[in-house]
Amino acid sequence: MKNILIVYPQIINPQTGGQVYDFSFIKLLEQYKNNRYNIMYLLDKDIKAKTKLGFILKYLKKIKYMSRFDFIITNSRLYPRLLLCFLFLRNCKVILLHHHFNFMAQYNALNKIIHKFFELRFINLSTIVIAASKYTEINTKKFCPSVIVSHIDTSFEKKINQELKKDLNINNKPITLLYVGAVIKRKGIEYLMKMALYLKNKNYSFKLVIAGECSDSKYLKKCFKIIDRYSLHNHLEFMGRISNTELEQLYIKSSIFVFPSLHEGYGRVIIEAMSYSMPVIGFNNSAMPYTINEGVNGFLVKNKDSNGFNNQVELLMNSSDLYKYLSKNAFNTYLEAHSERDFENEVSAFIDELILYSENKKMFQSISWK
Repeated sequence: MKNILIVYPQIINPQTGGQVYDFSFIKLLEQYKNNRYNIMYLLDKDIKAKTKLGFILKYLKKIKYMSRFDFIITNSRLYPRLLLCFLFLRNCKVILLHHHFNFMAQYNALNKIIHKFFELRFINLSTIVIAASKYTEINTKKFCPSVIVSHIDTSFEKKINQELKKDLNINNKPITLLYVGAVIKRKGIEYLMKMALYLKNKNYSFKLVIAGECSDSKYLKKCFKIIDRYSLHNHLEFMGRISNTELEQLYIKSSIFVFPSLHEGYGRVIIEAMSYSMPVIGFNNSAMPYTINEGVNGFLVKNKDSNGFNNQVELLMNSSDLYKYLSKNAFNTYLEAHSERDFENEVSAFIDELILYSENKKMFQSISWK
């Protein structure tokens, strides 16, 4: 019987789209084990470290324990704390859940070089990378050609009754523009501030609602300075992290989803917004064009082009027919997205092949994954 160790900070409360994916994968691992393998967990509560260096040292002390397992499953973003430990692992196959390359989201040139070195070194130590999007699969094969890559796409619960939810009327005033996601620099929130100022100066009746947790207080203060400087308070609402019920009501009441992210491995909230018939406006970077189809279910704007972003928002606010067209196509994009049943079937097949071929190392290394 195979032994699997899950190394993860926590597995109770998902905070990001990536964690939703990872927790679903882990849940299915538990569901499908059927006496074929054992699962153990090594979580932050077991490590009990308070600093980054503390985590590194505590994991190093766990090398002997971790080496007992046939497989270790973790997230690629944990490379700062796990790289040194994994360099000393023996006879243990590492499987990484991989959403996007963190070094690509670095803005400082030196930071990008440093993160790229350590992140790629970490990923190249793994046996299999599970890519949560086609974009991530392509980039993983590009940067880590020696690693086996299995693409299991992000999935969504299908609620067909939502098709009747919107009247597809952009003429309701004020128009609610919605952003859902973390309030951090990578998400391009400052472009939403510029958009709000543009619409305010042109006397549009609108409300920009920003829903999501802020883990960067310095960046949040920068955003509030812009709001104060240009008196945008009446047009903006920061809601912070909200419940799923509150989020659903926001999706229902909102008309346009504005998502100026500067880097995404998938962008789960894009499909979530489209499930409520909302057109999406975003920048043409990273994984965005894999979901947003220019002029069909939303608009793709040249990366970091604030004027272009504002112009497309304005265009959509002024054209009811265009809005209806994009809205219907947005919902169709959601219907065509990977379903939870698809995800379950692919994870089940992955587990079957993993157990079967891990018995023969040569065969295991040569298997052609999806």
